[in-house]
Amino acid sequence: MLKWTSLSFVNREWRMPILAKHIEDSINVELVDGTHILLKKDNSIIECLKSQDLKKFNLIKEQLCDVNGNKVKLSELGKTLVFGGLGIGNSREMLEQRVIKKLNDEIVPIAPIIISANQKWIFDVVGARKSKQHVRSDIELFNSDDESVIWISHKSGKTAEDFQQWSGVKQLMQHAEVKNFIWSVNYWLEKHNNNIQGTILTRHIYDNNLKLQSVYGMEYNSQYYGVHNVNCVIQGDITLKKSNADNVYKLSSINSDEHIHYNGALLTCTYEPMFYARYDSKAHVTSKLHLYKTRILIFPKGRIKGKNVIKI
Repeated sequence: MLKWTSLSFVNREWRMPILAKHIEDSINVELVDGTHILLKKDNSIIECLKSQDLKKFNLIKEQLCDVNGNKVKLSELGKTLVFGGLGIGNSREMLEQRVIKKLNDEIVPIAPIIISANQKWIFDVVGARKSKQHVRSDIELFNSDDESVIWISHKSGKTAEDFQQWSGVKQLMQHAEVKNFIWSVNYWLEKHNNNIQGTILTRHIYDNNLKLQSVYGMEYNSQYYGVHNVNCVIQGDITLKKSNADNVYKLSSINSDEHIHYNGALLTCTYEPMFYARYDSKAHVTSKLHLYKTRILIFPKGRIKGKNVIKI
């Protein structure tokens, strides 16, 4: 559901102008029950959302209604893909299982097949399955001996705004750039009474190897592919694409070939990995990072949005 916190939380304010556009342009809004409505055009609500004025929440609460004059609560609105959600009735687990099922629907009837990936052929691929938790790989392709042979990091959506982080930094603590960014965040916190709430701190990453680790896994540059060094990153539903050779297929995204990135390819533009620090009420001063209520991640550049984004 699209609660007020979903609109106003730091790095989520960009949802407010999107809701304003739906009201202003008479675009259907999906409710949590799956039905669609048109919201009544109200210039005061539209202006409030466009200006991202959090002080006028009561105005939206009191005046939001559909074109028939029926009151509508924000909690009745669904957090669909356009608002950075996963869609009505979806969880990340459900979306992933759906992607795996669709991929198996293509592989199993023609198995065993050969997959062309990372400039080589992988023989005897018979199916796809979910990777274990807390690893970079989300989906694995396996052979007739039940051995995993291809590892995929899967992202939902179609743009860099549709998923969250590339990685955390706890396993990268010894890297000079990570240390320097943590020091800079600490310095900023000291100057601002440990109050980062409402602010995002960010910085460009200069070391390409660090960028590649954040995307493909902590064991990037390892001799072998695996759960911590994936063959590729794919955004959107995964599909097979027939190559010119007999029984040889390539992995592709239903979005486009531009949404698959093979190990070693640097991601640029909105997908470029960037340092990112934000408020997190659950983070504690005694954590490994020694930062008060602050979380540090590596985010895609296009996902770093907010009213108060500061480069440090």
